[in-house]
Amino acid sequence: MKATFLIILIFAFAGLGSAGAPVPSTGALLARLDSLLADRSGVEQRKLSRIADLRNKRNTARSDEERYWANDALYGELSTFSADSAMAVINENMAIARRLNKPEWLTRLAIRRSFVLAAEGLLSEAAEVVRDINPADISPELAKEYYRQMVYLYSHLGNYAGSYSSEEGQRYYAIERTYKDSLARVTEPADPDYLWDTGWNSQGDYDERRPLMSRIEERLQASGLNTPEDAKNAYILGLLYKYEGDTDGYLRGVIMSAIADVSIANRDIASLQELARYMYEQGDIERAYAYADYCLSAAISYPNRVRALSLMPLQRSINAAANARLDDRNASLTAVLVALAVLVIGLVATLLVIARQKKQLHRRGCSLNEANASLASKVGELDALQSRLAEANEELRLLNERLTEKNDKFAEANYVKEEYIGYVFTICSQYIRKIDEFRRTVNRKLIAKQYSDIKQMTDAPSRMRDELKDFYHNFDTIFLHIYPDFIDDFNTLMQPDHKICPREGELLNTELRIYALVRLGIADSVKIAEFLHCSPQTVYNNRFRVRSNAVIPREQFADTVRRLGRMSKS
Repeated sequence: MKATFLIILIFAFAGLGSAGAPVPSTGALLARLDSLLADRSGVEQRKLSRIADLRNKRNTARSDEERYWANDALYGELSTFSADSAMAVINENMAIARRLNKPEWLTRLAIRRSFVLAAEGLLSEAAEVVRDINPADISPELAKEYYRQMVYLYSHLGNYAGSYSSEEGQRYYAIERTYKDSLARVTEPADPDYLWDTGWNSQGDYDERRPLMSRIEERLQASGLNTPEDAKNAYILGLLYKYEGDTDGYLRGVIMSAIADVSIANRDIASLQELARYMYEQGDIERAYAYADYCLSAAISYPNRVRALSLMPLQRSINAAANARLDDRNASLTAVLVALAVLVIGLVATLLVIARQKKQLHRRGCSLNEANASLASKVGELDALQSRLAEANEELRLLNERLTEKNDKFAEANYVKEEYIGYVFTICSQYIRKIDEFRRTVNRKLIAKQYSDIKQMTDAPSRMRDELKDFYHNFDTIFLHIYPDFIDDFNTLMQPDHKICPREGELLNTELRIYALVRLGIADSVKIAEFLHCSPQTVYNNRFRVRSNAVIPREQFADTVRRLGRMSKS
């Protein structure tokens, strides 16, 4: 059933690029976006492969000019992916431009340097780089690039100011609007960014807005949502729909923009940040957390200080909402316990009433010997009451069992939460320390002009593997601390010749780690795949293989695993 659904989705997405294709629903677009986020490592690997190919072409260039244009193509892949690498390419091309005496090249490279600095959050430096550029003195094409950069720079300055209503924010946004107007006057329909440039200045004009929206819709339906132009066009389309008061159209535009941004591994991803905010406002805390977490990780990786700073209030709001939801669940559990207590009190009162009635019957039997018929009737009533008492006692026993079970689960949940909160804080502290050490090392090497060492540090894939290895080791350690008997208990479910034992030096292997997450309540294969940095299919295959070798029915396996393991309270 799941495989059939995935096939249907694949064909639906494949047909998105065909002319005249139906407009995709927000549900289908969200499913596509979530699938891309689950395959984050694959997307970035494809990005790195394209970068490696371009570097190879650059390294085989036979002249300065050929190397310049190879670097120009490489910059297109790096500009929103890695600030350090993009800046290195810009610096090399500046040296080439000076050797070849190309002043226009130098101007273009200065504009691009300003872009990378602004994307990093170094806004004052970005403004200083383009301070002496006069658009009247450069070519029309270069003037367009200059205006786009100034719009980008002052948008970041306004965002950094913190509030649109602040005096400083209003000043920056006013300058941004001035540059948008200048850009609109020089842009042409043949420009790749024409729809993006024009969209900013047509938001309040219905007669201009509607034809532009139709053109953008046609462009997006004919696209694969996998280019920077697609990301920008979809984003401006969403804003235009927002001006129309069409929430569904706005949401589709932002989702399509996020799909394009994630597809090209854009780490300056405003669309997904806005989508995270929307999901939070709609109460979809799980998606809001996943999207905001992706944006923050991307901003740190670039690094984009302004983006990371702007995400912090949203992250705090999402965390607060998650905590509030947990408090609500705890309140519900408390209400259940109170209801059970009230029921127990009612049962005790019933017992007291029955006891009193029994005493009254005994006294009447002693004093009224002549009323034997009436006594027999009362005895029958007493038997009925005793029967109800027995039933009530049985109900009370069952309620006590359920109450004990719920208390155990609640205690376990609190214990796991406390253990993992400490673990998360420790990991965060370690990661901050590692980042600081890395920053110090990079600074020292920058001062020493050891650029090759820096490049080697940033390109080494072993760092990521080591971080993942440490992360999984820490996870295994804390899990086995909480559930020390998990491996032994788990193997009691397996056939004798299919028991799973970690290799020497391992605490848990992949199969045991998957079912450790199941034990913690994470049953979704997509979420498990995100945690283990593998594909959902890999997780599904491992789970299927393990279930097939179990001594219990496959449909009971996951529920049985959730009950495994004695907690250690040491």
